[in-house]
Amino acid sequence: MRDINGHLKPGDVLVCALNDIILRQNVLKLSCVLFGRILFMPFFTVSEKTTGSLPWVLNSTVTEDAFFILLKKMETATYSKRNITDKHMETIGFLTSGKTINELVMATGWTAKKLYYQRTALLKRCGLTGTTDHEVLLCRDILTLLRRHNVTKAEVPPSQHHLSKGEYYS
Repeated sequence: MRDINGHLKPGDVLVCALNDIILRQNVLKLSCVLFGRILFMPFFTVSEKTTGSLPWVLNSTVTEDAFFILLKKMETATYSKRNITDKHMETIGFLTSGKTINELVMATGWTAKKLYYQRTALLKRCGLTGTTDHEVLLCRDILTLLRRHNVTKAEVPPSQHHLSKGEYYS
């Protein structure tokens, strides 16, 4: 364990167990978060834990022993190259806008069935199976993080992934 003084290194794990949705979103926007491994522990019950590719989602009621075993497993976990498109981000933007389904149908031109299908597909992509507003907001944060991670990885040479954007060397 070490003090975090500005930047996460590639092996660092950030456990994001924030009840405040706005605060969680602001923490995930920080540049120092990008290269660490993220473990979300939301305050709501998660139907499935996801421990495949990063970021991971885990119930906050996990036992202490299981939590430390999980942290050990995270040392070898990596972010997969998931194709998070502009369409995915646009769709999750619609779903988190606070509008009713009828308003979204009018704004997007999609049917209600297509909106529900898109929501389910995006939640599944993030390892979430419920359909609560909190899960949709967590899905937005996960997709944003994956999008940032994949775009940044594409721009940075592999030998420099541990450096922040202003610290590249040639």
